[in-house]
Amino acid sequence: MNRKIIFSLIGAIFMLLLSIIDFVSFGLTITTVSTIAIFILFSYDLYKAWKLKEDKSK
Repeated sequence: MNRKIIFSLIGAIFMLLLSIIDFVSFGLTITTVSTIAIFILFSYDLYKAWKLKEDKSK
């Protein structure tokens, strides 16, 4: 479970950085939108893994 949380956290941070760099360099393009969408997916996966870990500890 910890591996999934770490993987999702690294992925979310990486996608956030890429989307910021992409937005600053190229403006709002389809690449920026897709990078933001992948960031949202990683963040949601992180939330689900964190919530599952929290529920198991109860």
